[in-house]
Amino acid sequence: PDQPSRTTISVQVKEYSALIKPSTWLDMTGWSQDALERVQWLADKMAITKDTLNRNVLVGAASSITCSNGDPTATLVNETDLDAAVTRLRTQNAIKLTKMLQAGVNVGTSPISASFVCFAHEDLRRDIKNIPGFKAVKDYSDPKDAFPDEYGSAPDEVRWILTTNGYLSGSNYSSILISDQAYGSVSIEGTEQPLIYKSPQEAGSLTDAWSSLAYRVNDAVRILNDNSLCVIVSTKS
Repeated sequence: PDQPSRTTISVQVKEYSALIKPSTWLDMTGWSQDALERVQWLADKMAITKDTLNRNVLVGAASSITCSNGDPTATLVNETDLDAAVTRLRTQNAIKLTKMLQAGVNVGTSPISASFVCFAHEDLRRDIKNIPGFKAVKDYSDPKDAFPDEYGSAPDEVRWILTTNGYLSGSNYSSILISDQAYGSVSIEGTEQPLIYKSPQEAGSLTDAWSSLAYRVNDAVRILNDNSLCVIVSTKS
């Protein structure tokens, strides 16, 4: 009988943090919502930090396809090269991330194939919309089936999620097409502190002139199977 095998993967975990020190004078004279906005700002920064770590590891290490459409240099994202990327994943038995969505009873809705998911820069919005067969989220049978920030589906078997934190190098954009079990991230359990607040009496000011608000997290990212993802390099119109 066939015996299952196991591959041990090691990765170095690094720590990331950010700190703000609002003055007590600001607390006394500032807008009442300042404290809430600081917490939200730190939460956003922590999320972007982890997102950037994931993005950079995947773009830097995964196999890639350049959208050339027959030209020697990168061109706009297009159906031909996207089909090549999808075929690469399919021939490696990559597992799609979404199930098929049936057309609904509402006017203009369309069925959406079971799909891989592609993360792309917001700058590519118009070019993605121009791919033949593009279906916007509003045309899904139930838009609630869409991911947060999902833009639409095009061509067949690719659903797009747009982000302002997409990867850009010079004039080339790197979009990340992924399937199930493509990569993983890990942190050290029990060591992260998403929110650390120190009062003016605790923050280290001899005159209690400021408080502090910070986060401290650790993370590491590793591609688990290079056959399960593909970076798509393109320009924009």
